[in-house]
Amino acid sequence: MNPTTSIQDELTLLKDIGSYNLELEARTPSYCAGCPHRGSSSVILDLRQKLADPEYMKREHDSEPVDIISHGGIGCYSLNFLPPFRDMHNMSAMGLGGAAGMGAYPFTKNKHYVMCGDSTFFHSEMSTLSNAIKDRQDILYIILDNKNTAMTGHQMTAANAYDIMGYKTIEQDIESVVRGMDKDGEVFIRRIDPSQRDSYMRLLEECFLMDGVRVVIADRECGITFHKKKRAQTNKLIKEQGFLPLEKHINITPEVCENCRECTKATGCPGLNIVDTPYGEKIGIDQSICVDDKYCTKIKACPSFEQVVIKRTKPPEKKTGKWDLWMKDLPEPTVPLLGADSSKKIFSIFVPGVGGMGLGFVAKLLTEAGAKEAYNVNFYHQKGLAQRNGAVVSHVIFSQDGAHVSQRIPEGKADLILGLDYLETVRGLNFSTRGRTAVVCNKAQTPTIMMLIGEDTYPQHIEQRIRDYSNEEKYFGADFFELSEYYFGDRLYANLMMVGAAYQMGILPIRAETIEAVIRESVKKSQRENNFRAFRLGRRLITNPEMLHTGEKKASLAELLADKTALLKKRSTQLAEDYAAKMQTYRPQFAGLTERQFMDFARRYYDLILYENMQFAERFAARMDEVYRHEKAAHTGGNGAAGGFEATEAVIWNLHKVMAIKDEVWVAHLLTSEEKMRADRDRYNINPERGDRISYIHINRPHFDVLGMHFEWDMETKNWMLHLMKRMKFIRRLLP
Repeated sequence: MNPTTSIQDELTLLKDIGSYNLELEARTPSYCAGCPHRGSSSVILDLRQKLADPEYMKREHDSEPVDIISHGGIGCYSLNFLPPFRDMHNMSAMGLGGAAGMGAYPFTKNKHYVMCGDSTFFHSEMSTLSNAIKDRQDILYIILDNKNTAMTGHQMTAANAYDIMGYKTIEQDIESVVRGMDKDGEVFIRRIDPSQRDSYMRLLEECFLMDGVRVVIADRECGITFHKKKRAQTNKLIKEQGFLPLEKHINITPEVCENCRECTKATGCPGLNIVDTPYGEKIGIDQSICVDDKYCTKIKACPSFEQVVIKRTKPPEKKTGKWDLWMKDLPEPTVPLLGADSSKKIFSIFVPGVGGMGLGFVAKLLTEAGAKEAYNVNFYHQKGLAQRNGAVVSHVIFSQDGAHVSQRIPEGKADLILGLDYLETVRGLNFSTRGRTAVVCNKAQTPTIMMLIGEDTYPQHIEQRIRDYSNEEKYFGADFFELSEYYFGDRLYANLMMVGAAYQMGILPIRAETIEAVIRESVKKSQRENNFRAFRLGRRLITNPEMLHTGEKKASLAELLADKTALLKKRSTQLAEDYAAKMQTYRPQFAGLTERQFMDFARRYYDLILYENMQFAERFAARMDEVYRHEKAAHTGGNGAAGGFEATEAVIWNLHKVMAIKDEVWVAHLLTSEEKMRADRDRYNINPERGDRISYIHINRPHFDVLGMHFEWDMETKNWMLHLMKRMKFIRRLLP
């Protein structure tokens, strides 16, 4: 207990932390970015809907609706038990999914399937499959053959050619094993690549409607090992040429996205992210996680998905802000070393985060640095589902002079929380004590899967919670992802910047030369310079807080109007002058609107000019004015002081959406607009003067209802095609 607070204060604090932890949806890990098996459950969800349809079942299977019961065990596929899929009805021990299915089969009329990995199959699921074949049960086995025991660190399986010592051994093939159990040839066996979503879905539908034992082997290498090899090849090319002459990225155009969340619900991919735009929340691509496997495009949810192709003739310009990060005049803080000259004998660091943030590197850095300072170091690293964007934590404890410590930090005893993730920092507050624990945290918002699929929102007032339950004088929070991207062009260095900030605040009992010595020993030579810079930049953020302002600011009303007027001038000088004149008229007319509200109006008025013409935009303004006048009259005194006008704001947002319907013509414009091209050049660091070129392959499924007939087909379009389409406004006269 903190001696400066009462027992009642401490009880209230613990109660608040406990209730806030309940407010935070437990972080549900997503499938690995690039996992070819992550869509299996969404495909099965589609099939369950079919099998629950009486008409479908009578037509296809001559039976009443039977639905599907899913069984599984422990492995990567266990994530099917969690959102967004929630498809696994029971999750038991490794290898018991088949046993549960066998036990339930005689007592139900449902279709059953068992999902297991290749390592689980060799471990124990072979025996349950053998019994199912022996007893001629009606059950489907889906075996995810990714050539790895992926969930626990990519150990080999019986299918590998070499043993743990690297000696050549006998490879055992799953399909051959199953065929060996099936002497009479009664078992339906198919091997298929699950990343081919359409053919995979057709096969599963066929298998679910069959009777007897069926085995589908979903054959595809684990995404983690595949992309590790791919990164190695990429790094080799960069080392040889100094840059990548050709890059391909998946992108989502936020202006086209309708925030329906179909892509997040169908894939659970952590490479998808929530982005804030002038048109509200949209789904975007997190380029630091996305592996560009195109899986999200295969669900064909909407036309916002595209592949960006970048060609370079020179290395891209480095983003390093305006600061020399190698400046040698950094003031040295007072380092609170543990030892004989200090009354402090123990220092505990709690590091919470999620997989992919480099938490393991930070834990390794602190552990080795503590050992170099001659401390006794205890550490506990909870890896868990780190590889799948799940929660992961580290406990690092330094001690001196025989001080008694445990492997884990006791509750309320952390001296420093180094929070790599904002939500996980809050969850870790039970290790914090008010007035004692220092906190350095990353304020970047990394959504949980519940947030991605739209079933939860990001909690409010997080920073105040952290301040309330820590030492506010030793609190430092910043969006380290944004800072790392601004100064390095990559999020990769955010964690080391945080270590630098903690050091410069005089919190860490480790000397700078010790930390840099560990970096020198632990990091590849090609990456060493940027890691040194990141550590020193983190220190700079404390001594020079103005560096926290990356120069990115939202445009003012004047800047927005100037930009839109200039864009219209490229089409017609008269059109640009008319728009500018209208905005000058409407600003005093709608004086009660805040600057942000009027900017929303001006932006959408501009959109509607491009959608049809100025007369169409004027209809929008007239409807808005009608509501605005009623709302202004309702204000106290009718003076229309700036602020409020919620109904008018709702009209601005929602009337625009129903007037600018995203038909094929408007979507073609949004995918090729100057504003969109400008944003992409900035996002991918494109400089045409250096020979950079960017092109697009738009991945969509055009569909029309014309004269009572429906047309739909798969198509990959180029920008020149869309430039033609956006000029064909006459098509709208034929559409419903």
